[in-house]
Amino acid sequence: MLRMTVRYKFSLLTLGLILPGILVADEPVTPPETREPTSVETPPTPSPEPEENTPPPKPKPKHLPLPHLQGSLEFLPEEERNLFTPGIDVGHVRDNPANPHRRLVQRTIMQTELIPAWGAVLTFDDQLIPFTPQESSGISVARDLQKANARGIFFANVPGVSSHDVRRIIRKNSSSEKRKLACQELLESKRAIFVEALREILRLKNSPPLPHQPTTETTQENFASPPPPVYYTCEVYNHTAFHQDMKTLKPGSDQLALCLQGISFIEECLDEAYEAERPGWKRTRWFRFPFLHAPKKKAVKKEVIACFNKLGLLSLGETQDSKDVLNLNWKKAYESLQAAKKHRRYNPKFGGVYSQADQPIALFHTKTWRKVKKGILKAIPAS
Repeated sequence: MLRMTVRYKFSLLTLGLILPGILVADEPVTPPETREPTSVETPPTPSPEPEENTPPPKPKPKHLPLPHLQGSLEFLPEEERNLFTPGIDVGHVRDNPANPHRRLVQRTIMQTELIPAWGAVLTFDDQLIPFTPQESSGISVARDLQKANARGIFFANVPGVSSHDVRRIIRKNSSSEKRKLACQELLESKRAIFVEALREILRLKNSPPLPHQPTTETTQENFASPPPPVYYTCEVYNHTAFHQDMKTLKPGSDQLALCLQGISFIEECLDEAYEAERPGWKRTRWFRFPFLHAPKKKAVKKEVIACFNKLGLLSLGETQDSKDVLNLNWKKAYESLQAAKKHRRYNPKFGGVYSQADQPIALFHTKTWRKVKKGILKAIPAS
């Protein structure tokens, strides 16, 4: 038994010495200095599969504001341009998301206007052509601003008509159809003079911040170079045709129908004037309610917002009080502009500074320009 155990151990020992040589006899021998170290590869972690129907993230648009594009859709980021595109129902825009009529909300912010060096955007309401020789016009305001190398925004009515004409049309015509025809006839009688006044304002240009030095060489390369930027003095927007108080309008009434008819007429004239003076200009379409009174009744808001969506209009507010028509003193005009610079509202009747505004936008009336322009120009240093 002892002999068998020794023989068994010897056999295992012999097998352990011989077997490795047999197994590696056919493998090529690699010199030690060139043998690559053995590494254990870790299997790659599978990336999570994208969820179905998940759109790829949109690249953030590059928004480089150019001063000579103020008032143009090109000035806005691409995702905001449809706010002013006719025929698009943008639904909820700005302000409280729970408000279903945010297109109508008075907002004291104007994305297409840079805050100028003097600290507030200048806006002017009402007539471009005066009713009487004693009143100023939008054209005279625009020319004075051009001399100061300043910029102004106008919200215009159709010249020579008012809410009295709406009441007269309704009184003299028995049916809604006849009233609409009479209203259109009246508006068309003012089209030529209105469009010409718009064109006269829209063609005014300011000096660029840096003087453009035209080349004297007439090579083909110079002909192909882009033209210098154009800095326009003014933009003109919609303030209704008849300056009706839209707060008091009733749903389904002819007063409301004629008001919306007049708003559409203003847009037609603006399109015509802009195309004549600035071909290819993609204009924004701001709107300001007369007396700063937005509609109160929900049914009226529904009709008005449908009109605004059709025309691409967006309401704009201001930093001044609705009693600005009483601003007949250049000192008060200066004070009101100083208040606007501080994002404050101002009541010229009481001289009170109050409330807070989102953007410094000052409001004045064109017909009081002769009495207030000294204070405004004083606050606007010539550039």
